[in-house]
Amino acid sequence: LAELGTALGLAPLQEPSVLSAVKDLLDTCARRATGLEGLLVLARGLSSLRGEAAVLDAVIDRALMEAAHRVVSCLSLRQLQLGAPALGEVWNRPGVDGELLSVSLREALAASLDAGFDVGVAATFAGVVEALAAQRLPGDPTEGYVACLFAARMASLLSSAGLVEVDRVEAEVLPRL
Repeated sequence: LAELGTALGLAPLQEPSVLSAVKDLLDTCARRATGLEGLLVLARGLSSLRGEAAVLDAVIDRALMEAAHRVVSCLSLRQLQLGAPALGEVWNRPGVDGELLSVSLREALAASLDAGFDVGVAATFAGVVEALAAQRLPGDPTEGYVACLFAARMASLLSSAGLVEVDRVEAEVLPRL
């Protein structure tokens, strides 16, 4: 992307074929982004291109948001927890639509609560909430539907839990919420 920034100063972007080629290159770079670290590298690189040519800002924003949705919506709880700082930085980049990214994050969080919910998953989920809260993301992606889903799963778990599981919830989950 650094070389592209240099070339953009020389490229006749008013030509549709040149603009299309740049768009295709940006799309290819966005498709190659994997994981939160890859997404962060992409976001940093694309941010450096913003302002090079006004006609490209919308193309850059679209490529970044498509990559962000693809990456974030498929993350596991562990990946979200470990990658919360990277997600926080991506979230605050110019051109990132926090509302759309919040939808992707809610998808990932809700998917993690679908099956196999136990004290370990609850503790990991609480750790993710804690890590995301530390990033102070605009709007709370865990409120609403995901919070209700987590509460319902916890209620179901606790209704059939033994004393050992209740103690684990008290020790591992509640302090993080």
